[in-house]
Amino acid sequence: EKAAWAHSATLAGKFDLVTILPPMVLGENKQLLGSVDDLNQSSLIMYKLLAGHMQFVMPGSVGFVDVTDVAKAHVLAAQVASAGGQRYMCSAESKTWLQVVDILRELYPSVQLPTTCADGSRTQPCLLLRNDKIKAELGMEFTPLKQTLRAQCDVLFRAGLLQL
Repeated sequence: EKAAWAHSATLAGKFDLVTILPPMVLGENKQLLGSVDDLNQSSLIMYKLLAGHMQFVMPGSVGFVDVTDVAKAHVLAAQVASAGGQRYMCSAESKTWLQVVDILRELYPSVQLPTTCADGSRTQPCLLLRNDKIKAELGMEFTPLKQTLRAQCDVLFRAGLLQL
């Protein structure tokens, strides 16, 4: 991103730059999933949680966004003239990993999921990634995290990588 801004500055008005900054991108995988090797990093985390490969929940929190919302943000940024020269945090919701696992537990009650972090904690502070700027300036609306997690994980079941 720094290189893009530096390059844009040298072109003095000949190049309009907008950056869309998504944190953890999730959503339905569109590529053919023949094996776990075909998963990207965010999909792999969901796979490991649901497959029982993680004894503990990861500590910390992160912002989450649906992959279709990231695409939509890019289109909106290209359509809104005032977006030029701006940086937009593209995050639907901030959650701790414990909260994410709680949502997964609700969606897939038969799956054994970890209940604590390695230190035994069952609660964690949650960072807040503000999305008010992208909502106000680009008119962005976000997919709820629960819907994104369902889309992300259901494709893993449909591909036969996971069983209920």
